[in-house]
Amino acid sequence: MGFSFYGLSIMIFIRPLILLLVSSLFSCLANATPQALGSAPRLTLPADQTASPADQDYAEGIKKLAANDTEGAELAFNRALKKQPDHANSLLGLAEIAHQRQHPELAAKLIKQAVKAAPDNANAQASLGRLLAVQKKYPEAEKALKKAAELDPKLIRPRMDLADLYATVLGKPSAALSLYGQVLDIDPNHAGANYAYGVTLMRVGDLTKARAALETSARLAPANPLPLLALARLSLQQKELDEALILLERALTIQPTLADALELRGDIQQARRSPDKALADYSAAVLAQPDLVTAWLKQGIIQQQLGQYEEAKKSYLAAIKLDLKLSAAYNNLAWMETENGKNLEQAEVWAKKAVQLSPDIADYHDTLAWVYRARGNLKDAELSLQRATRLQHVPASVFYHLGVVLQEMGKPQEAAVAFEKTLTLDKNYPAAQQALQRLQGR
Repeated sequence: MGFSFYGLSIMIFIRPLILLLVSSLFSCLANATPQALGSAPRLTLPADQTASPADQDYAEGIKKLAANDTEGAELAFNRALKKQPDHANSLLGLAEIAHQRQHPELAAKLIKQAVKAAPDNANAQASLGRLLAVQKKYPEAEKALKKAAELDPKLIRPRMDLADLYATVLGKPSAALSLYGQVLDIDPNHAGANYAYGVTLMRVGDLTKARAALETSARLAPANPLPLLALARLSLQQKELDEALILLERALTIQPTLADALELRGDIQQARRSPDKALADYSAAVLAQPDLVTAWLKQGIIQQQLGQYEEAKKSYLAAIKLDLKLSAAYNNLAWMETENGKNLEQAEVWAKKAVQLSPDIADYHDTLAWVYRARGNLKDAELSLQRATRLQHVPASVFYHLGVVLQEMGKPQEAAVAFEKTLTLDKNYPAAQQALQRLQGR
């Protein structure tokens, strides 16, 4: 039929894994990596016997910032800059404060000043690389991060950021794995690097090494649910549903409102033919993260399966509001309106939108044809179904619907051919068997 299960009927729909930047977007302080996943901040402070007056103020600023005293840190960094206007690390410290205060333009300005003042400062280049990545200037970001890594062979942050860039937008998983490996050579107990390394290994299909890295990350960061969530996805790839559920329960114990974990548990419940449990998880996921478009779509699918059509309609419309190109939602809305015989004009608009967005999906042409039929337009219904039959992965229902339309158009011989094709694809299609028998006078 035209109703799209979006990969949820038996196969579990898994959204592509997207690596999070392991560091915060503008972690500008020298040798500091405050982040959800990763080793604790490591602050290298100038030794008293060699530190300049500006370095001493900078060191005080570092201490203040580590103690969450941003005002005290700001005063210390500014004192350093009065003594040495081109003190790059103090400029980076002020950039970090600007970022924390949600002043991105000021943070960007300060980072650029730091690079201009000290182009060979590895932390300045690392911060510039991150800034450029946030601005989606990826080639420039790659260049700056590479320079930072070359300037300091032991600096973790630019290697992590460059690896994340390779693993995501630049699509170079092999290069990403090499850099994550460099970080682990520097610090084998870096939980964030183990996590990112494991997720990237999953993407390239090396599941054994991926599991080892993710288990290490989970051990190193027991209060972080992300390694457990990734392990659950890995178990799901290996069809270990029970293990995946155990891992998800552990992740949700740490963070009960982790939307991705709730959604994934819903996928498993749907695969196990437990729609009520799946619906509860999808509903919890959209409550926890209202912009999680896939959870809205899946919630609508389950509601439609359960006959909760008004609720399904609201879920699909919420999904479309978040993603105007979500063809499955348009298709399912059109199918529901056609089935209940209401608002067929709007159903046609939705069905055409689904076909426009995904012209290679036969089910969507099928839905559009069924809308045409409901509106009495059998000619266009036949044309849509004929188009559907020329696509790949055509379900038996498309040929059955073609047979129905041809029969209603007074073309019994062509209808019989369509019903026979239906039975070729699915020999246990009762409606097609009955229709063919009636045409043959049996």
